[in-house]
Formats: sequence, C-alpha cells, structure tokens
Amino acid sequence: MSSADIELWQQLQEAGLVRGTEPPAREDRGYWYIRLMQGVGGWIGALFLLGFVSITLTFVIHSALLSGLAGLAACTVAALLYRHQGRSDFFCQFALALSLAGQGLVLVALFEQLDHQVAAIALGMALFQLLLFAGLDNFTHRVWSAGAGSIALMTAFLEWRWQAYVPGLLALACAWIWQQEFRLVHRGALLRAGGYGLSLVMVFSAPLLSWLSLAWYWHGAEAAGPWPGHAWLGAALSGAALLWTSHYFLQREGVPCRSPAALALLALAALLAGANLKIPGLAPALMVLLLGFGQGNRLLAGLGVAALLWGLAFYYYTLEASLLEKSAYMAATGLALLLGRLAARRLAGLAATDKEPGHG
Repeated sequence: MSSADIELWQQLQEAGLVRGTEPPAREDRGYWYIRLMQGVGGWIGALFLLGFVSITLTFVIHSALLSGLAGLAACTVAALLYRHQGRSDFFCQFALALSLAGQGLVLVALFEQLDHQVAAIALGMALFQLLLFAGLDNFTHRVWSAGAGSIALMTAFLEWRWQAYVPGLLALACAWIWQQEFRLVHRGALLRAGGYGLSLVMVFSAPLLSWLSLAWYWHGAEAAGPWPGHAWLGAALSGAALLWTSHYFLQREGVPCRSPAALALLALAALLAGANLKIPGLAPALMVLLLGFGQGNRLLAGLGVAALLWGLAFYYYTLEASLLEKSAYMAATGLALLLGRLAARRLAGLAATDKEPGHG
C-alpha cells in the first residue's frame, strides 16, 4: 500500500470503522485499453484455433461421442486456464471463447444422442451449465453459465407448455440469492454471479413469456397451456416474489410487520403484485429495482429500471388489446399507487406522532 493508503487506513481505524492490519496492495494490471486489446487478442486466437479444428476435423462434428468428448476437453482446458492464468486478460478471454465452443460441441452431441428431444436436451444443457458454474472459477463465465442454464430450463418449460411459471420461479430464485449476499459473505462472489445471470434472463424474458402464455388473460380460456389457470398462477408467483422481497427489507430495517407503515408498504407491494396479472413483467422488474436499491447495488438498480422500461413498452405496444384498454389499466394502476402512497405517508406520520412524548 502507498503512504496515502496507509494514512487513510489509520484514520479509518481511529474512527472505529475498520480493524486489523492493512489489506495487501492490489496488483496493478495496467491500463484498461491494453487489457482490452489483450482480451480481443484472446478471442481472435481462440477463433482461429477453432476454425482450424472445424475445417480439418469435420468428422468430430458428425459423431456424438467425439463431439461430446471434444466439448468436455475444451471446457476442461478452459477451467485449467482460469485456475492457473486467471489474472491474464488474454488467457481469460481465450478460455471463455474455448468454453463457449466446448458448450456448442456438447450441445451438438446431445442433439445427436437424444434424437432431437428438445426437453431432454434442454435439461441436459441446464445440468451441464450447473457443473460449469461450480467448476470454472471466473465471474464472467459464471454469469454466463447462470444465464445459459436458466435459458435451457426455460426451453424445457416451453416444450412442456409451462412457460407461465418461468418468470415467477426465476424471481423467487433471484430474491433468495440476493437476500443471501451479505449473509453468506464467503460466497458473495458466487452468489452475485448467479444473481446477475438469473436477473438478466428473468427481467428481459418475463414480458415475452407472459405474452406467450397470455398471462394478462385478454382472451380468457384461450390462454396458451394445458390449463388456463397456469397463466394466473405464474403471474401470482412473480407477485409473491415482490411481496417476499418487501417483507425482507422491512425485517432487515427493524420495522415491525404489524405497524401501520409496514402494512401500508406491504399493501402497495400487493397492489403492484396484482397489477402484474394484467401488466406482465411489472413485478419482476420492480423486485430487481427494489433489490438493487436496498442492497446498494447500482448496477442491479439500473437493470431494474431498464427492465421496467422494457416491460412497459412491450406491454403497451403488443396488440393483444386496444391501446385505449391498456392505457386505462395503466392509468388506474398509477392512480391507485398515488392514493396508496398518500395513505402510506399519512400512516407513517401518525405512527411517528404516536411515539413522541406526550402522545403515547
């Protein structure tokens, strides 16, 4: 550490904000543009190598056994590069490209071996991504594995016509992961990688999946799926995740759940969860925004804002109903939220007044 860093650490110790010895100095990894070019060089090198293999060893692609073995070998080499050359941007990007190629070969092998059975192939890829998530020690690759694994599971649910449940299940998984971020500190990087991967897939796929299952139920019994109630139950799962997240932050801040302020906030969350039945994607986006704000994670909060804008735009411009009808739903929801906010502020003010001396 530099002298300025040591002085800052001593000031923090005197203020009682830190304790113990100074942390080790971080390794200087050079300028960002040099690291960027090293990463690009890794991708170019990997693509040339893979191009050579695909041209000269075409028989590998036509054999399920050889494709699978080659894919596993590529992923194993990527894992070794991450373990032994994890600080090199060149080798990290080379390993990522190599791993993606290996995953493609494994997918080809599954297609050949399982005779194009989509659900079984998707489940196989989801399990493979889970193994990669646990075995390859790299944050970017783990984000990819979490996202790719959730997409594979989504594909299986689509094949079974249970797609209405995917946003809600992903929302519940994201809520649990981000709530454990500061409880399981030793697993923080692992949880964040999984949380980012699942959150990205959830917020941008929720409106589309809800549209496929007609979750806002414009056409009643014509909703896609073996049973029309799947659309309602799937949307209710997303609303439950939003309520669970709201309850978690109330508990974390020490607000009694039966206090007027807490009840008012939970009522607002329930109102938004109900609006998710007609405006699909609303609850997952708001949940991510709430998690980002509550956890002090600007990236996650920004993702929630982007997801909210995307979900509302997708909802407004799909042609399942007239713009007038959808505008009426949005206006009614906005009015109810304004009234709920006024009621929550008033209840919170009354609760604070009751705690003052002379009012109890």
